[in-house]
Amino acid sequence: MLGRVFRFLIVAVVLVGIVGACAPALAPTPTPPPKEKVVVFATTLAEATLDPHFMKYAPGFGLSLAVFEPLVKYDEKLNFAPSLAESWEVSKDGKTWTFKLRKGVKFHDGTPFNAAAVKYTWERFVAPETAATDVARLKPYLETMEAPDDYTFKITTKGPYPEFLVNVADKALGILSPTAAKQYSVADFGRTAAVGTGPFRFDKWVGADRIELVANKDYWGEKPKVDRLVFRTIPEVASVVAGLEAGEIDIATQIPVEEAVRLQANPKLKVELYDSYRATIICMLITAKPLDDVRVRWAINYAVDKESITKNIFKGLAKPTETVLFPGLPYRVVQEPYKYDPAKAKQLLAEAGYPNGFKTRLAYNAAFEKGKEVIQAVQAYLKDVGIEAEVDVFETAAYSKYFRDAAPDATRRLFMVQKAAAGVDFNLTRMFTKAYWDDDNRERYFSQRVEDLLAEARYSFDENLRAKNYAEVQKIIWQDAPEIFMYTMKSTLVRQANVGGVWLQPNEAVVFAGVTKQ
Repeated sequence: MLGRVFRFLIVAVVLVGIVGACAPALAPTPTPPPKEKVVVFATTLAEATLDPHFMKYAPGFGLSLAVFEPLVKYDEKLNFAPSLAESWEVSKDGKTWTFKLRKGVKFHDGTPFNAAAVKYTWERFVAPETAATDVARLKPYLETMEAPDDYTFKITTKGPYPEFLVNVADKALGILSPTAAKQYSVADFGRTAAVGTGPFRFDKWVGADRIELVANKDYWGEKPKVDRLVFRTIPEVASVVAGLEAGEIDIATQIPVEEAVRLQANPKLKVELYDSYRATIICMLITAKPLDDVRVRWAINYAVDKESITKNIFKGLAKPTETVLFPGLPYRVVQEPYKYDPAKAKQLLAEAGYPNGFKTRLAYNAAFEKGKEVIQAVQAYLKDVGIEAEVDVFETAAYSKYFRDAAPDATRRLFMVQKAAAGVDFNLTRMFTKAYWDDDNRERYFSQRVEDLLAEARYSFDENLRAKNYAEVQKIIWQDAPEIFMYTMKSTLVRQANVGGVWLQPNEAVVFAGVTKQ
């Protein structure tokens, strides 16, 4: 009996072996593809193009820099650092800049990066038919450009120009693929084939509110650590904030003050504050009476309590303007403030022949953060010293036309503007010289002494002379008071706690090259 059982077990084992041998082998479990790392950046401001020659808004600048690289860039300490140029030098006469270009770099379409591409890009930038935004970054100073070999680019300026690298590092001078740019019209290039050398390449434009970039796996530098960068335009800032809180948006900038303060308590979010070039001022058209009298302009400055405005309206995320140069710029000299003093304001108005004040207009752009609250406060302060200011509010397009009206009888009087740009000479020259009346010099300010000092400093590599001249220029303009010196803002960058490797330039452009997501 035991033997039969034993023989049965042997047969069973053999049969199982035979059946097992005949069964098909199980297919290995497929390894799921790695989940794509996507970083979503949101802003309320829509860009119409990715072409760096036409970008308009600070949030878009960072997107442009992710695709199009300039020859020189800023590091996090705001020093100049190599980018597409490995090194540079300037001639003894300060006119000719020679850039040694990086070898082995290719544009996203495979076109080799070389000196001819730089020359093509910059020639396109200054060409009248291009009508590029910020063409003043290069055109006024340009004498000649040449590409003596594939990896050497030379540019000669009309005179010594020590601030030239500030313009070279600007997003406006990011280098384009000549192959792609020549295939499309200027209008179409930035929406159809935006091709640069950057860590991210253009993938697609979805509708009017979504731009998608993908990692450039062949990038010459450190490879991107995320797969896709999505740029979303969401008109309502409340929706941007809600998206951050829901985890649907990874990074956002220009978050309103109250929301930035509130979001600091959210453990899933990081709120980072940066010094910004962004300054808010209230210009005065000083060619119009009674604003042509400096005593009236002093009175207006003393009449407005900037400390109260920054403390109560901006919750400490702004501070009163200290000089006409933005925070972070070199040669900046803090001036004696126009402290709130309504009694002094009334005295100055009386000395100027306006003991009972006067009537004027006060305008602002509805899109300005806290613009309405600030204007209402200023209106109330002016009323306290006898100045009746009727408020005008504009949408962005109409406002731009309003404060650039070149007619001799332009109707603007007091009007709020925001300014932000790198470069000491670039800012002071555009904002306070006669050549830029009704453009960036919207108050029609003129001082021959300021013009002379700026001209001398603009072309000198003597640091002592430049420091001396720029200090005097700041003092003169501050004393001439062509504007109400209001406040400079802290820039906010809000990100998910699991997102890192990004930082904010003072012009409020996000640097995405090293972005990470856990």
